[in-house]
Amino acid sequence: LPDFSSCSKEAGLLMVSRCRAENTALWSCLEKWYFDEAFKERCTKEYLAERSEFRRTGVRRSPRNHRAELRKEA
Repeated sequence: LPDFSSCSKEAGLLMVSRCRAENTALWSCLEKWYFDEAFKERCTKEYLAERSEFRRTGVRRSPRNHRAELRKEA
């Protein structure tokens, strides 16, 4: 992602033609996660738990707290 991001910032409107290799690498990474059934299951469970908690309490989880929790898991 950083490679594609920096390439697209440098190339501007010409990024379509100048950043093909970076775009291909980005898409291959995204496909890895998109077709990973264990990752999809984890996301589904996390979403359902958050939704259940919100329905029970009416309080949404802060994105900042969510990022901190993800760092602890890694």
